[in-house]
Amino acid sequence: MTLRGKMLFMLLAMVAAAAAPAQADSWYAGAGLGVGHAADADSNVFSSIAMRTNGAVPVAGSYDSSHGLFQLFGGFRFDRYIAVEAGYVNLGRYTLNSISSQGAGFVGMSETDRVDALYVAAVGTYPVSRIVSVYGKLGLAHSRDKETCFVTGSVCPSASDTADEPMIGVGAEFPFTPVPWHPHWALRVEYDIYPSVGGSAEYTSGTFNLVTAEGLYEF
Repeated sequence: MTLRGKMLFMLLAMVAAAAAPAQADSWYAGAGLGVGHAADADSNVFSSIAMRTNGAVPVAGSYDSSHGLFQLFGGFRFDRYIAVEAGYVNLGRYTLNSISSQGAGFVGMSETDRVDALYVAAVGTYPVSRIVSVYGKLGLAHSRDKETCFVTGSVCPSASDTADEPMIGVGAEFPFTPVPWHPHWALRVEYDIYPSVGGSAEYTSGTFNLVTAEGLYEF
């Protein structure tokens, strides 16, 4: 079974769970804001400039390696310990600007990468107390890095690279109304790792680290 097939299977499992009320516990949905960090940007940026400018030597520039993000997600909790979750993460726009020397002149370049991902994950939760639970998340993600760029006198070919990859996360959940499990509002603080976003053409390709604060409502 392909990785995308496994993602579809896990989504179908969530739907099937809703058809088994004797075993069902609750659905939940939420959204979050945070920061994404392209961990490999520092090592990728010079090769990206060289690729787009035919080997020109960078002399000045600026680039983003971190950006604000937003996330939407929903899941099905089988019991207080096990859940299945799916979500969308928009990691934002990352921009690289550079001036490079080429022969007796200079070349300017601008590159913008738009990064996002879909994921499906199993979530294991351990209630530490009535006011806090810790959890771990292990799943499959389909990420995309869409690039546009401009070099002095021309427009670079646009590129869109995708990657199917694992994702892992850990976090803590704090219910606003510590009533037995549902319904309730809760706050989550989470750290996630996406190890292989995008492809070799983008300076943002590689590992992304995410830190988010999320609001959640359990039905």
